[in-house]
Amino acid sequence: HSFLGCEFLNTPQIGFSAAAQNVQENIGSVNVTVNIFNPLYDVEVTVNYTGGSATSGEDFNNPFPVTLTFPAGETNPQTIQVPITDDEFEEISESIQLELVTLSEVTLLQTTQTITILPNDFVIPFYYINQISGTTENGVADSLGVLCTLQGIVHGLNTYPQGFQFTLIDATDGINVFSGDDNFGYTVTEGDEVQISGVITQFSGLTQIEPQSFLLLSQGNDINDPEIVNELNELTESQVVELKCITLVDEAQWTNVSPGFNVEVTDGQETWEVRIDEDTDIFGTSAPQGHFSVAGIGGQFDSSEPYDSGYQLLPRYMNDFSEPVVAYFTMDNAYDFGDGQDVNIEPLNQSSDGTLYVWNFGDGTTSFDENPAHTYDFDFLVQNPIVTITLTVTGAEGCTDTYSMEISMNYISISELSQTSSLRMFPNPANDQVTISWQEEFNEIVVSNVFGQTVRRFKANGQKTMNLDLSLLAPGQYQVTAYSNKGIATAQLQKI
Repeated sequence: HSFLGCEFLNTPQIGFSAAAQNVQENIGSVNVTVNIFNPLYDVEVTVNYTGGSATSGEDFNNPFPVTLTFPAGETNPQTIQVPITDDEFEEISESIQLELVTLSEVTLLQTTQTITILPNDFVIPFYYINQISGTTENGVADSLGVLCTLQGIVHGLNTYPQGFQFTLIDATDGINVFSGDDNFGYTVTEGDEVQISGVITQFSGLTQIEPQSFLLLSQGNDINDPEIVNELNELTESQVVELKCITLVDEAQWTNVSPGFNVEVTDGQETWEVRIDEDTDIFGTSAPQGHFSVAGIGGQFDSSEPYDSGYQLLPRYMNDFSEPVVAYFTMDNAYDFGDGQDVNIEPLNQSSDGTLYVWNFGDGTTSFDENPAHTYDFDFLVQNPIVTITLTVTGAEGCTDTYSMEISMNYISISELSQTSSLRMFPNPANDQVTISWQEEFNEIVVSNVFGQTVRRFKANGQKTMNLDLSLLAPGQYQVTAYSNKGIATAQLQKI
Protein backbone atom coordinates (compact mmCIF):
# COMPACT_ATOMS: atom_id res chain seq x y z
CA HIS A 1 0.00 0.00 0.00
CA SER A 2 1.17 3.50 -0.77
CA PHE A 3 1.20 6.18 1.93
CA LEU A 4 0.71 9.92 1.58
CA GLY A 5 2.52 12.02 4.16
CA CYS A 6 0.88 14.68 6.28
CA GLU A 7 1.90 17.43 3.86
CA PHE A 8 -0.73 16.13 1.42
CA LEU A 9 -3.64 16.65 3.85
CA ASN A 10 -3.99 20.27 2.73
CA THR A 11 -4.80 19.44 -0.93
CA PRO A 12 -7.15 17.09 -2.78
CA GLN A 13 -5.57 13.99 -4.30
CA ILE A 14 -6.70 12.83 -7.71
CA GLY A 15 -5.73 10.14 -10.27
CA PHE A 16 -6.79 7.33 -12.57
CA SER A 17 -8.14 4.24 -10.81
CA ALA A 18 -5.55 2.05 -12.60
CA ALA A 19 -2.41 2.36 -14.67
CA ALA A 20 -3.68 -0.09 -17.31
CA GLN A 21 -6.67 -2.14 -18.30
CA ASN A 22 -7.30 -4.77 -20.99
CA VAL A 23 -10.63 -5.08 -22.82
CA GLN A 24 -11.96 -7.31 -25.58
CA GLU A 25 -12.62 -5.70 -28.95
CA ASN A 26 -16.32 -6.64 -28.74
CA ILE A 27 -16.88 -5.09 -25.32
CA GLY A 28 -18.80 -2.17 -26.78
CA SER A 29 -17.24 0.50 -24.57
CA VAL A 30 -14.75 0.86 -21.75
CA ASN A 31 -14.99 3.15 -18.72
CA VAL A 32 -12.08 5.33 -17.70
CA THR A 33 -12.40 6.09 -13.98
CA VAL A 34 -10.85 9.03 -12.13
CA ASN A 35 -10.83 8.99 -8.31
CA ILE A 36 -10.61 11.90 -5.86
CA PHE A 37 -9.62 11.91 -2.20
CA ASN A 38 -9.76 14.69 0.39
CA PRO A 39 -12.00 17.03 -1.72
CA LEU A 40 -11.37 20.23 0.25
CA TYR A 41 -12.45 22.47 -2.64
CA ASP A 42 -13.67 22.35 -6.24
CA VAL A 43 -11.21 20.68 -8.63
CA GLU A 44 -11.08 20.57 -12.43
CA VAL A 45 -9.02 17.99 -14.32
CA THR A 46 -8.64 17.18 -18.00
CA VAL A 47 -8.16 13.71 -19.49
CA ASN A 48 -6.18 13.86 -22.75
CA TYR A 49 -5.57 11.28 -25.46
CA THR A 50 -1.80 11.10 -26.02
CA GLY A 51 -1.45 8.29 -28.55
CA GLY A 52 -1.06 4.53 -28.79
CA SER A 53 -1.28 1.97 -31.58
CA ALA A 54 -5.09 2.07 -31.84
CA THR A 55 -6.43 4.41 -34.54
CA SER A 56 -8.81 7.13 -33.36
CA GLY A 57 -12.08 7.03 -35.30
CA GLU A 58 -11.49 3.48 -36.54
CA ASP A 59 -10.67 1.36 -33.49
CA PHE A 60 -12.47 3.61 -30.99
CA ASN A 61 -14.55 6.80 -30.88
CA ASN A 62 -12.39 9.51 -29.37
CA PRO A 63 -14.17 11.76 -26.84
CA PHE A 64 -11.00 13.41 -25.60
CA PRO A 65 -10.06 15.86 -24.26
CA VAL A 66 -12.67 15.60 -21.49
CA THR A 67 -12.81 18.00 -18.52
CA LEU A 68 -14.16 16.67 -15.21
CA THR A 69 -15.29 18.84 -12.30
CA PHE A 70 -15.19 17.47 -8.75
CA PRO A 71 -17.24 19.57 -6.30
CA ALA A 72 -15.89 20.24 -2.84
CA GLY A 73 -16.90 17.63 -0.29
CA GLU A 74 -17.87 14.92 -2.80
CA THR A 75 -15.66 11.80 -3.04
CA ASN A 76 -17.57 10.02 -5.80
CA PRO A 77 -15.35 8.91 -8.71
CA GLN A 78 -16.22 10.02 -12.23
CA THR A 79 -16.06 7.96 -15.41
CA ILE A 80 -15.63 8.63 -19.13
CA GLN A 81 -17.13 6.13 -21.53
CA VAL A 82 -14.97 5.29 -24.55
CA PRO A 83 -16.77 3.38 -27.35
CA ILE A 84 -14.73 0.51 -28.83
CA THR A 85 -15.21 -0.51 -32.47
CA ASP A 86 -15.62 -4.23 -33.18
CA ASP A 87 -14.46 -4.39 -36.79
CA GLU A 88 -14.12 -7.46 -38.98
CA PHE A 89 -10.44 -7.04 -39.68
CA GLU A 90 -7.91 -9.56 -38.38
CA GLU A 91 -5.52 -7.49 -36.30
CA ILE A 92 -3.35 -7.64 -33.21
CA SER A 93 -3.78 -5.98 -29.82
CA GLU A 94 -3.89 -2.17 -29.93
CA SER A 95 -3.43 0.43 -27.24
CA ILE A 96 -4.86 3.81 -26.20
CA GLN A 97 -2.67 6.12 -24.10
CA LEU A 98 -4.34 8.65 -21.76
CA GLU A 99 -2.94 11.38 -19.51
CA LEU A 100 -4.45 13.31 -16.59
CA VAL A 101 -3.60 17.04 -16.19
CA THR A 102 -4.92 19.84 -13.99
CA LEU A 103 -4.45 23.54 -13.38
CA SER A 104 -5.93 23.27 -9.88
CA GLU A 105 -3.78 22.99 -6.79
CA VAL A 106 -3.99 19.23 -6.21
CA THR A 107 -1.77 16.26 -5.57
CA LEU A 108 -1.73 14.04 -8.68
CA LEU A 109 -1.57 10.30 -8.07
CA GLN A 110 -1.82 7.95 -11.10
CA THR A 111 -1.55 10.34 -14.07
CA THR A 112 -1.42 7.88 -17.02
CA GLN A 113 -3.49 4.93 -18.18
CA THR A 114 -3.02 2.44 -21.03
CA ILE A 115 -6.09 0.72 -22.48
CA THR A 116 -5.20 -2.41 -24.44
CA ILE A 117 -7.83 -3.63 -26.92
CA LEU A 118 -7.53 -7.41 -27.34
CA PRO A 119 -8.69 -8.83 -30.71
CA ASN A 120 -11.58 -11.28 -30.68
CA ASP A 121 -11.45 -12.21 -34.36
CA PHE A 122 -7.79 -13.18 -34.80
CA VAL A 123 -5.57 -15.57 -32.91
CA ILE A 124 -1.89 -14.57 -33.04
CA PRO A 125 0.20 -17.74 -33.51
CA PHE A 126 2.46 -18.77 -30.63
CA TYR A 127 6.05 -19.75 -31.44
CA TYR A 128 9.07 -20.92 -29.55
CA ILE A 129 11.87 -18.42 -30.07
CA ASN A 130 14.05 -20.78 -32.10
CA GLN A 131 11.23 -21.06 -34.64
CA ILE A 132 11.53 -17.37 -35.60
CA SER A 133 15.20 -16.54 -34.79
CA GLY A 134 16.83 -18.12 -37.82
CA THR A 135 18.79 -16.19 -40.46
CA THR A 136 19.65 -16.53 -44.13
CA GLU A 137 23.18 -17.04 -45.47
CA ASN A 138 23.57 -13.24 -45.45
CA GLY A 139 22.53 -12.98 -41.81
CA VAL A 140 19.07 -11.55 -42.60
CA ALA A 141 16.33 -12.67 -40.19
CA ASP A 142 14.20 -15.22 -42.06
CA SER A 143 11.02 -14.29 -40.11
CA LEU A 144 10.96 -10.56 -40.85
CA GLY A 145 7.42 -9.15 -40.57
CA VAL A 146 6.01 -12.26 -38.87
CA LEU A 147 3.31 -11.45 -36.30
CA CYS A 148 3.61 -13.84 -33.39
CA THR A 149 3.39 -14.41 -29.65
CA LEU A 150 6.52 -15.32 -27.67
CA GLN A 151 6.87 -16.27 -24.01
CA GLY A 152 10.03 -16.44 -21.92
CA ILE A 153 12.12 -15.09 -19.05
CA VAL A 154 13.50 -11.55 -18.98
CA HIS A 155 17.31 -11.34 -18.99
CA GLY A 156 19.34 -8.17 -18.69
CA LEU A 157 18.27 -4.67 -17.75
CA ASN A 158 16.47 -1.94 -19.65
CA THR A 159 18.99 -0.31 -22.01
CA TYR A 160 16.42 1.98 -23.68
CA PRO A 161 14.58 3.95 -20.95
CA GLN A 162 12.40 5.86 -23.48
CA GLY A 163 10.55 2.58 -23.93
CA PHE A 164 12.36 -0.62 -23.14
CA GLN A 165 14.98 -3.01 -24.50
CA PHE A 166 15.95 -6.33 -22.94
CA THR A 167 16.52 -9.98 -23.86
CA LEU A 168 13.78 -12.63 -23.76
CA ILE A 169 14.98 -16.25 -23.41
CA ASP A 170 12.93 -19.44 -23.47
CA ALA A 171 14.04 -23.08 -23.39
CA THR A 172 15.02 -22.94 -27.09
CA ASP A 173 16.71 -19.58 -27.80
CA GLY A 174 16.80 -15.87 -27.02
CA ILE A 175 15.68 -12.69 -28.80
CA ASN A 176 16.04 -8.96 -28.29
CA VAL A 177 12.86 -7.10 -27.29
CA PHE A 178 12.62 -3.45 -28.34
CA SER A 179 9.91 -0.85 -27.87
CA GLY A 180 10.86 2.68 -28.87
CA ASP A 181 8.32 4.82 -26.99
CA ASP A 182 5.90 2.57 -25.09
CA ASN A 183 6.86 0.60 -21.99
CA PHE A 184 3.32 -0.85 -21.56
CA GLY A 185 3.49 0.17 -17.89
CA TYR A 186 6.19 -2.45 -17.33
CA THR A 187 9.43 -2.07 -15.36
CA VAL A 188 12.10 -4.39 -16.76
CA THR A 189 13.14 -6.92 -14.09
CA GLU A 190 15.34 -9.95 -14.61
CA GLY A 191 13.52 -13.17 -13.80
CA ASP A 192 10.07 -11.98 -14.91
CA GLU A 193 8.11 -14.32 -17.15
CA VAL A 194 6.32 -12.34 -19.86
CA GLN A 195 4.22 -12.96 -22.95
CA ILE A 196 4.71 -10.65 -25.91
CA SER A 197 2.76 -10.34 -29.14
CA GLY A 198 4.44 -8.34 -31.86
CA VAL A 199 6.29 -8.24 -35.15
CA ILE A 200 9.75 -9.69 -35.89
CA THR A 201 12.20 -7.01 -37.09
CA GLN A 202 15.96 -6.63 -37.36
CA PHE A 203 18.32 -3.80 -36.36
CA SER A 204 21.98 -3.83 -37.49
CA GLY A 205 21.91 -7.61 -37.75
CA LEU A 206 20.22 -8.13 -34.36
CA THR A 207 16.92 -10.05 -34.62
CA GLN A 208 14.24 -8.58 -32.35
CA ILE A 209 10.53 -8.46 -31.64
CA GLU A 210 8.69 -5.14 -31.41
CA PRO A 211 5.78 -5.64 -28.96
CA GLN A 212 2.23 -4.60 -29.69
CA SER A 213 0.81 -6.24 -26.57
CA PHE A 214 2.52 -7.23 -23.35
CA LEU A 215 1.54 -9.46 -20.44
CA LEU A 216 3.42 -10.11 -17.19
CA LEU A 217 2.87 -13.75 -16.16
CA SER A 218 5.10 -14.34 -13.11
CA GLN A 219 8.16 -13.04 -11.28
CA GLY A 220 11.23 -14.34 -9.48
CA ASN A 221 12.12 -17.06 -11.99
CA ASP A 222 15.66 -18.38 -12.41
CA ILE A 223 17.79 -16.81 -15.12
CA ASN A 224 20.40 -18.62 -17.22
CA ASP A 225 23.95 -19.04 -15.98
CA PRO A 226 26.61 -17.80 -18.41
CA GLU A 227 27.97 -20.30 -20.93
CA ILE A 228 31.75 -20.03 -21.38
CA VAL A 229 32.57 -19.35 -25.04
CA ASN A 230 35.69 -18.58 -27.06
CA GLU A 231 33.85 -16.97 -29.97
CA LEU A 232 31.08 -14.38 -30.45
CA ASN A 233 28.83 -15.17 -33.41
CA GLU A 234 25.22 -15.77 -34.45
CA LEU A 235 24.93 -18.58 -31.90
CA THR A 236 25.80 -16.25 -28.97
CA GLU A 237 23.32 -13.54 -30.05
CA SER A 238 20.73 -12.92 -27.27
CA GLN A 239 22.35 -15.58 -25.06
CA VAL A 240 24.05 -15.27 -21.65
CA VAL A 241 27.72 -16.04 -22.32
CA GLU A 242 31.12 -15.46 -20.69
CA LEU A 243 34.63 -14.74 -21.95
CA LYS A 244 37.31 -16.14 -19.65
CA CYS A 245 40.73 -14.79 -18.72
CA ILE A 246 40.94 -11.73 -20.93
CA THR A 247 42.63 -8.32 -20.79
CA LEU A 248 41.84 -4.94 -22.29
CA VAL A 249 43.63 -4.34 -25.59
CA ASP A 250 43.81 -0.58 -24.98
CA GLU A 251 42.80 0.94 -21.66
CA ALA A 252 42.27 4.31 -23.42
CA GLN A 253 39.15 2.83 -25.08
CA TRP A 254 37.45 2.82 -21.65
CA THR A 255 36.08 6.35 -22.20
CA ASN A 256 32.84 6.46 -20.15
CA VAL A 257 31.33 8.60 -22.92
CA SER A 258 27.52 8.57 -23.35
CA PRO A 259 25.48 6.77 -24.54
CA GLY A 260 28.05 4.00 -24.13
CA PHE A 261 31.37 2.84 -25.49
CA ASN A 262 33.10 -0.20 -26.98
CA VAL A 263 36.34 -1.75 -25.79
CA GLU A 264 38.37 -4.56 -27.27
CA VAL A 265 39.44 -7.50 -25.11
CA THR A 266 41.78 -10.37 -25.88
CA ASP A 267 42.95 -13.70 -24.50
CA GLY A 268 46.26 -13.26 -26.31
CA GLN A 269 45.02 -15.03 -29.43
CA GLU A 270 41.48 -13.84 -30.23
CA THR A 271 40.05 -10.34 -29.89
CA TRP A 272 36.42 -9.49 -29.11
CA GLU A 273 34.31 -6.36 -28.64
CA VAL A 274 32.58 -5.51 -25.35
CA ARG A 275 29.87 -2.83 -25.23
CA ILE A 276 29.40 -0.85 -21.98
CA ASP A 277 25.96 0.80 -21.98
CA GLU A 278 25.44 3.98 -19.94
CA ASP A 279 22.34 2.45 -18.30
CA THR A 280 24.48 -0.14 -16.47
CA ASP A 281 26.27 0.43 -13.17
CA ILE A 282 29.52 -0.36 -15.02
CA PHE A 283 29.40 2.99 -16.83
CA GLY A 284 31.52 5.59 -15.04
CA THR A 285 33.82 3.08 -13.34
CA SER A 286 37.56 2.67 -13.86
CA ALA A 287 38.91 0.29 -16.48
CA PRO A 288 39.58 -3.23 -15.13
CA GLN A 289 43.22 -4.18 -14.71
CA GLY A 290 45.10 -7.42 -15.26
CA HIS A 291 43.29 -10.57 -16.38
CA PHE A 292 39.57 -11.02 -15.69
CA SER A 293 36.47 -12.80 -16.96
CA VAL A 294 33.29 -11.04 -18.09
CA ALA A 295 29.75 -12.30 -18.72
CA GLY A 296 26.79 -10.65 -20.43
CA ILE A 297 24.30 -10.82 -23.27
CA GLY A 298 25.55 -11.59 -26.76
CA GLY A 299 24.65 -8.91 -29.29
CA GLN A 300 25.39 -7.66 -32.79
CA PHE A 301 25.88 -4.27 -34.45
CA ASP A 302 26.57 -4.66 -38.16
CA SER A 303 25.29 -1.76 -40.24
CA SER A 304 25.17 -3.47 -43.63
CA GLU A 305 24.32 -6.76 -45.28
CA PRO A 306 25.69 -9.40 -45.08
CA TYR A 307 25.19 -9.32 -41.32
CA ASP A 308 28.12 -11.55 -40.45
CA SER A 309 30.24 -9.31 -38.19
CA GLY A 310 29.92 -6.77 -35.37
CA TYR A 311 29.22 -9.39 -32.70
CA GLN A 312 29.48 -7.99 -29.18
CA LEU A 313 29.21 -8.88 -25.52
CA LEU A 314 27.08 -6.58 -23.38
CA PRO A 315 27.72 -6.93 -19.62
CA ARG A 316 24.66 -6.18 -17.48
CA TYR A 317 26.20 -5.06 -14.20
CA MET A 318 29.50 -4.94 -12.28
CA ASN A 319 28.93 -8.46 -10.97
CA ASP A 320 29.40 -9.72 -14.53
CA PHE A 321 33.11 -8.91 -14.12
CA SER A 322 35.27 -11.25 -12.05
CA GLU A 323 37.87 -9.86 -9.69
CA PRO A 324 40.92 -9.12 -11.85
CA VAL A 325 44.12 -11.09 -11.36
CA VAL A 326 47.00 -8.60 -11.29
CA ALA A 327 50.67 -9.61 -10.92
CA TYR A 328 52.89 -6.91 -9.43
CA PHE A 329 55.84 -6.60 -7.04
CA THR A 330 58.23 -3.91 -5.91
CA MET A 331 61.95 -4.03 -5.08
CA ASP A 332 65.17 -2.15 -5.72
CA ASN A 333 66.09 -2.11 -9.39
CA ALA A 334 69.87 -2.08 -8.76
CA TYR A 335 72.25 -3.83 -6.35
CA ASP A 336 76.02 -3.44 -5.77
CA PHE A 337 78.25 -6.35 -4.82
CA GLY A 338 81.95 -6.83 -4.19
CA ASP A 339 84.50 -9.61 -4.65
CA GLY A 340 83.12 -12.94 -3.48
CA GLN A 341 79.90 -11.34 -2.30
CA ASP A 342 76.43 -12.82 -2.83
CA VAL A 343 73.31 -10.62 -3.20
CA ASN A 344 70.12 -11.26 -1.21
CA ILE A 345 66.79 -9.93 -2.48
CA GLU A 346 63.30 -9.86 -0.93
CA PRO A 347 60.72 -8.64 -3.50
CA LEU A 348 57.46 -7.31 -2.02
CA ASN A 349 54.47 -9.04 -3.61
CA GLN A 350 51.66 -6.53 -4.27
CA SER A 351 49.52 -8.71 -6.55
CA SER A 352 45.74 -8.96 -6.26
CA ASP A 353 43.28 -11.90 -6.32
CA GLY A 354 46.02 -14.51 -6.56
CA THR A 355 45.88 -18.06 -5.20
CA LEU A 356 49.08 -19.41 -6.80
CA TYR A 357 52.40 -17.57 -7.19
CA VAL A 358 55.32 -18.69 -9.35
CA TRP A 359 58.59 -16.71 -9.20
CA ASN A 360 61.35 -17.11 -11.77
CA PHE A 361 64.57 -15.43 -10.60
CA GLY A 362 66.39 -15.72 -13.92
CA ASP A 363 69.18 -17.92 -12.55
CA GLY A 364 67.42 -21.25 -13.06
CA THR A 365 65.61 -21.20 -9.71
CA THR A 366 61.91 -20.71 -8.93
CA SER A 367 59.75 -20.28 -5.86
CA PHE A 368 56.05 -20.77 -5.03
CA ASP A 369 56.17 -18.58 -1.92
CA GLU A 370 53.94 -15.52 -1.88
CA ASN A 371 56.80 -13.38 -0.54
CA PRO A 372 60.08 -15.23 -1.14
CA ALA A 373 63.67 -14.37 -0.31
CA HIS A 374 66.36 -15.29 -2.79
CA THR A 375 70.18 -15.23 -2.93
CA TYR A 376 72.20 -14.74 -6.12
CA ASP A 377 75.71 -16.20 -5.82
CA PHE A 378 78.78 -14.22 -6.85
CA ASP A 379 79.78 -16.47 -9.75
CA PHE A 380 76.36 -16.02 -11.42
CA LEU A 381 76.29 -12.27 -10.89
CA VAL A 382 79.66 -11.52 -12.47
CA GLN A 383 78.40 -13.24 -15.66
CA ASN A 384 74.90 -11.68 -15.58
CA PRO A 385 74.92 -7.95 -14.86
CA ILE A 386 71.19 -7.76 -15.76
CA VAL A 387 68.79 -10.18 -14.07
CA THR A 388 65.08 -10.52 -15.01
CA ILE A 389 62.68 -11.50 -12.23
CA THR A 390 59.23 -12.71 -13.33
CA LEU A 391 56.12 -13.30 -11.21
CA THR A 392 53.17 -15.28 -12.60
CA VAL A 393 49.96 -15.11 -10.55
CA THR A 394 46.99 -17.45 -10.98
CA GLY A 395 43.54 -16.58 -9.59
CA ALA A 396 40.68 -18.71 -8.31
CA GLU A 397 39.10 -18.98 -11.78
CA GLY A 398 42.36 -20.12 -13.38
CA CYS A 399 43.21 -16.76 -14.97
CA THR A 400 46.89 -15.78 -14.90
CA ASP A 401 48.79 -12.52 -15.07
CA THR A 402 52.55 -11.92 -15.36
CA TYR A 403 54.84 -9.10 -14.29
CA SER A 404 58.61 -8.82 -14.88
CA MET A 405 61.36 -6.48 -13.70
CA GLU A 406 64.97 -6.13 -14.83
CA ILE A 407 67.50 -5.74 -12.00
CA SER A 408 70.98 -4.27 -12.47
CA MET A 409 73.74 -6.11 -10.61
CA ASN A 410 76.75 -3.78 -10.29
CA TYR A 411 80.11 -5.39 -9.54
CA ILE A 412 82.45 -3.17 -7.52
CA SER A 413 86.02 -4.52 -7.15
CA ILE A 414 88.33 -3.93 -4.20
CA SER A 415 90.14 -1.29 -6.24
CA GLU A 416 86.95 0.75 -6.31
CA LEU A 417 86.75 1.04 -2.53
CA SER A 418 86.21 4.58 -1.43
CA GLN A 419 89.60 5.84 -0.26
CA THR A 420 88.44 9.29 0.73
CA SER A 421 85.36 8.45 2.73
CA SER A 422 85.53 6.87 6.14
CA LEU A 423 82.94 4.71 7.85
CA ARG A 424 82.23 5.87 11.43
CA MET A 425 80.66 3.83 14.22
CA PHE A 426 79.65 4.84 17.72
CA PRO A 427 80.04 3.40 20.30
CA ASN A 428 82.78 0.97 19.41
CA PRO A 429 83.09 -1.41 21.26
CA ALA A 430 79.29 -1.68 21.25
CA ASN A 431 76.73 -3.69 23.16
CA ASP A 432 73.30 -4.19 21.46
CA GLN A 433 73.17 -1.01 19.38
CA VAL A 434 75.63 0.85 17.18
CA THR A 435 75.20 4.00 15.09
CA ILE A 436 76.95 3.96 11.72
CA SER A 437 77.43 6.98 9.47
CA TRP A 438 79.04 7.70 6.09
CA GLN A 439 79.24 10.60 3.70
CA GLU A 440 77.66 8.35 1.01
CA GLU A 441 74.06 7.13 0.94
CA PHE A 442 73.73 3.53 2.13
CA ASN A 443 72.23 0.83 -0.11
CA GLU A 444 73.07 -2.05 2.20
CA ILE A 445 75.15 -2.80 5.29
CA VAL A 446 76.64 -6.28 5.79
CA VAL A 447 78.11 -7.59 9.05
CA SER A 448 80.61 -10.50 8.70
CA ASN A 449 82.37 -12.63 11.31
CA VAL A 450 86.12 -13.40 11.42
CA PHE A 451 85.59 -16.30 9.01
CA GLY A 452 84.09 -13.96 6.39
CA GLN A 453 80.60 -15.36 6.87
CA THR A 454 77.71 -12.90 6.63
CA VAL A 455 75.80 -12.84 9.95
CA ARG A 456 73.51 -9.78 9.50
CA ARG A 457 72.23 -7.68 6.59
CA PHE A 458 70.57 -4.31 6.88
CA LYS A 459 68.64 -2.80 3.97
CA ALA A 460 68.89 0.96 3.54
CA ASN A 461 66.97 3.53 1.55
CA GLY A 462 69.55 6.21 0.93
CA GLN A 463 70.29 7.15 4.56
CA LYS A 464 73.68 8.37 5.57
CA THR A 465 73.17 7.43 9.23
CA MET A 466 71.65 4.20 10.56
CA ASN A 467 71.16 2.47 13.90
CA LEU A 468 72.07 -1.22 13.78
CA ASP A 469 70.63 -3.86 16.09
CA LEU A 470 73.45 -6.15 17.36
CA SER A 471 71.43 -7.97 20.01
CA LEU A 472 71.51 -11.26 18.09
CA LEU A 473 75.31 -11.27 17.71
CA ALA A 474 77.65 -13.06 20.07
CA PRO A 475 80.49 -11.00 21.58
CA GLY A 476 83.54 -10.84 19.32
CA GLN A 477 85.21 -9.14 16.37
CA TYR A 478 83.18 -8.29 13.25
CA GLN A 479 83.71 -6.49 9.96
CA VAL A 480 81.05 -4.00 8.83
CA THR A 481 80.84 -3.34 5.07
CA ALA A 482 78.72 -0.49 3.71
CA TYR A 483 77.59 -0.37 0.07
CA SER A 484 76.54 2.70 -1.93
CA ASN A 485 76.14 3.55 -5.58
CA LYS A 486 79.62 5.09 -5.52
CA GLY A 487 81.58 2.38 -3.75
CA ILE A 488 82.01 0.42 -0.54
CA ALA A 489 83.73 1.04 2.80
CA THR A 490 84.61 -1.22 5.73
CA ALA A 491 85.34 -0.86 9.43
CA GLN A 492 86.04 -3.17 12.34
CA LEU A 493 83.49 -3.58 15.15
CA GLN A 494 83.96 -5.01 18.63
CA LYS A 495 80.76 -6.56 20.12
CA ILE A 496 80.81 -6.81 23.96
